[in-house]
Amino acid sequence: MAQSDQTLKRTVKKDTETMVNVHANSFKPRPSMLNCEQGGTVVIEITSPPKNGTVTTRPTKTKDKDCSNELMGTGIYYKPKPGFTGSDTFTYVRTEENMRAVSKAGGPQGSRVINITVQP
Repeated sequence: MAQSDQTLKRTVKKDTETMVNVHANSFKPRPSMLNCEQGGTVVIEITSPPKNGTVTTRPTKTKDKDCSNELMGTGIYYKPKPGFTGSDTFTYVRTEENMRAVSKAGGPQGSRVINITVQP
């Protein structure tokens, strides 16, 4: 069965690098706990790069809505080509260390499509 995608829309300014998504390296052990624990390393693989910009990833601190503590994560950054405005898109797969990508679009792992609108 083909893997389904989760599509995210982002608007960015031209000539500016913008974080368009972030994935925390965490899990919440029990619903009653407020603190999330640091989990395995998140791996981001760009499977279809953008045509009108570049994508980079780097470690970043993040705050998950279900956690009271700050976590390390992987930020995904998009930078349009100089002067470009319009639409762009890229696709990536998110997995965690020692785990395979799964096809559940709403889950924490799997394929993501990012549709970018670059504005002046």
